[in-house]
Amino acid sequence: MKPQEVQDLCESFFARLRPDSSWPVFSNIAASAAKAKHILVLSVGKASVALARAMIQRLREIPGSREKWKSGEWRLVVTAPAHLVAEFDVRARVYFVDHPHSTHRNLTASSAVKAAIESLGADDLLLVGLSGGTSAHLALPTPGVELQEMDSLYAALRAAGATIGELNTVRKHCGLLKGGRAAMLTKAHTEVYVVSDVIGDRLDVIGSGPFVGDPTTLADALAIVKKYNAEAIAPTVMQRLAD
Repeated sequence: MKPQEVQDLCESFFARLRPDSSWPVFSNIAASAAKAKHILVLSVGKASVALARAMIQRLREIPGSREKWKSGEWRLVVTAPAHLVAEFDVRARVYFVDHPHSTHRNLTASSAVKAAIESLGADDLLLVGLSGGTSAHLALPTPGVELQEMDSLYAALRAAGATIGELNTVRKHCGLLKGGRAAMLTKAHTEVYVVSDVIGDRLDVIGSGPFVGDPTTLADALAIVKKYNAEAIAPTVMQRLAD
């Protein structure tokens, strides 16, 4: 095959993988939204922009949707990779973040996400688009854990050959929004649409499972750090895992 033919084939293949409003998984959004007082569309991870656009397109099926966006009854919060163009034709707050290393931008973004989901009531709807990279995007650490130490530890574990399951086990016990904690912060009915980048598609591993229960323990996370002889890298993390 000629180089251009290879490029065209690759582009066609990846186009099929991009989230699209025609995907059957999005078919129930309009029905759920019709019952809600307020709606927050939250999209995080490397596919956040495409997921957000797909969910917005589905919401347009509801009569009066334009007015709901304008009034603020519906809101959109997106954490997006800094190199992407993230423009939307609805009321939106876009927070550009870094990956794979978490920075102050990721802290700002994850703090905003926390505040947004906490603001919702029992009559509201939270629509979440979640994809690979969410672990880095939602970097807000648990109290007492230093972000820089946490990031250095993750880098060391990756370099030592830790699997994504092992890496995210440690992350889940050091993050304020990971390991199901995001779900516990909101009263709203929540629907999560996931694009997996994890072999086996374990929901507690993808993005460190912010909206699903966590089957792992502090002891599991501590054992992983010790397995790769990384105890000295992050004292605040070790103190957290030893609690």
